[in-house]
Amino acid sequence: YGHASVSTSSDEQLDSWAALIDHPECLLHSLAIRYDGKVERKSLHSLIEVVGRNSTLNTIKVTAVVGQDLDGADLNAVARHLALIMAKPKLHTLELAVSSMDDETTVAAVVQPLVDALSSVIGGTLISKLSLDVDLTAGHVDQLCRALQSSSVRSLHVQHLSCAWSGLQSVTSLVAHGSTSAVTSLDLSGCWAPNASQTDFHQVFNSSTLFVCFMSFMI
Repeated sequence: YGHASVSTSSDEQLDSWAALIDHPECLLHSLAIRYDGKVERKSLHSLIEVVGRNSTLNTIKVTAVVGQDLDGADLNAVARHLALIMAKPKLHTLELAVSSMDDETTVAAVVQPLVDALSSVIGGTLISKLSLDVDLTAGHVDQLCRALQSSSVRSLHVQHLSCAWSGLQSVTSLVAHGSTSAVTSLDLSGCWAPNASQTDFHQVFNSSTLFVCFMSFMI
């Protein structure tokens, strides 16, 4: 049961992996797709179509590197691909990581298409584990948490979250209301709030308390 890593900057890789994944005897269970090249290419579209109908892959990681032959506008195409990937049968784990090598482009400023794709599709999938390593604003977090309330996601891992405390309040609401959320495991590794005041801290952690929710899931 293998794992494959594919770079979108290589047409040769894309064609080879598309043929392998489309083979009836393919036993791949895990695939990582790294967007580090132009997205408008026939070989990439072919790979996404093949991945979308494959029945053995249950774990997929999508990585996008803005500034490495990929600009913010290209994330619209990545978002369309993500929606197709999420709807595939037997997908249980989805990881999404977006970074930027462009000093003039922040991830938070260009990631809205991906947030929209996740929010609109996640409720109709069988994905049980979602891992995000993306620079999200409080608005992004609130949008995602509302969508996750009606999803199959039980394990949520949000790495290096650095949004305002209002975003953490959305996470608190998500995990504190078991009747409307299936999330039973939460990991906020590296989470921090820029310029947070002591008042902000107590507003988030005093009532239902994200900390208590987090600890109860870990026990």
